[in-house]
Amino acid sequence: MTEHFIDGIVSRLRETFDLPVYTERAAQDFQRPCFAVEPGPTGQVPMPNGQYCRETEFVVAYYPAGEAAEARRECLAVMESLFVALETVPVADGLKRGIGLRGEVVEGLLHFYVKFKVIVRRKEAKERMDEIQITVRGDKDE
Repeated sequence: MTEHFIDGIVSRLRETFDLPVYTERAAQDFQRPCFAVEPGPTGQVPMPNGQYCRETEFVVAYYPAGEAAEARRECLAVMESLFVALETVPVADGLKRGIGLRGEVVEGLLHFYVKFKVIVRRKEAKERMDEIQITVRGDKDE
């Protein structure tokens, strides 16, 4: 399921920005400006009827092309666009709304966070009967 959300985030980033997007740890020589998308913490809480509410956070890092003050301005402008771009993302079963969107610029890089909640149900293995014997008694032979 996490991969579906990563694909949706990457799709939105490519629709909004004409920049490279990395989903694996890139080498030191990646092309700037660019984005990197990584899954963050995931948790779940039980709900009635064998369901669970699962929440996964994702980190979208933006690596600006500029230096110092110019990079900061660039990061702030990208952050504003990400609030709109990641409000909803496409996944296998439709659009999912991002929650808890927030961003921060740290040491010249933008770290943007978005969470998604989904309801999941575990598939439980059903016990099968190995063998059953049925004896039918009728009134005629007794």
